Amino acid sequence: MTILSAPAQIPDRVQPMNRSPALLAILLLNTTLLAGCGRDLPEAPEPTTQPAAIPEVVTSIEAAIPPEQLATRIESIAPARYNPASDELLLSVRVHNDGQATLVSAGAALVNLGAMLVGPEGPDVAPGLRDFMRAPLPVIAPGDSAEIAVRLPAEPLLGLPVRLELVQEGVNWFSAYGQPSLDIGPFVRCDGQTATLCQPDGSPVAAE
Repeated sequence: MTILSAPAQIPDRVQPMNRSPALLAILLLNTTLLAGCGRDLPEAPEPTTQPAAIPEVVTSIEAAIPPEQLATRIESIAPARYNPASDELLLSVRVHNDGQATLVSAGAALVNLGAMLVGPEGPDVAPGLRDFMRAPLPVIAPGDSAEIAVRLPAEPLLGLPVRLELVQEGVNWFSAYGQPSLDIGPFVRCDGQTATLCQPDGSPVAAE
């Protein structure tokens, strides 16, 4: 004989699981954290940079330049020329400022390019003449150079080398600090004729 068992009773609905308040709090916290993961994080502020300092433009010299800030060179950049109409020797040189201080012919302690006559015993004993002529300088900043035109009367310099040297007026000549100078010449009259200028070997100085 076959015995049939009654079918199991299936509940009409599944009863929810009992949850404690602590468990609900943990679930709520996890849900909040997951929701926040998709949000964009605030961008870090870009670092601020200070604008580069603009170097001061020096247009005059009011005090003695410290010797350790000086480094100069003077070079001839063209052959000497002669102007017979004005009886002048014309020189073209370049002044290099390799130091740390600006050079310029302006201010209470300005810098000039000096031209001196060098006698047998130097520029301080006649016929030498230290303070023969001056040529002004434009503003020459550190690391720059400038071309300087020098015009000298020919008659006083005959037979004597001309020495070009920088000088800070009222302070000192640059050679006192070991800075180089530039010697040019001497020059003579060509065959003793006026309104002429020649090298010692008799070759004429090119006319302007």
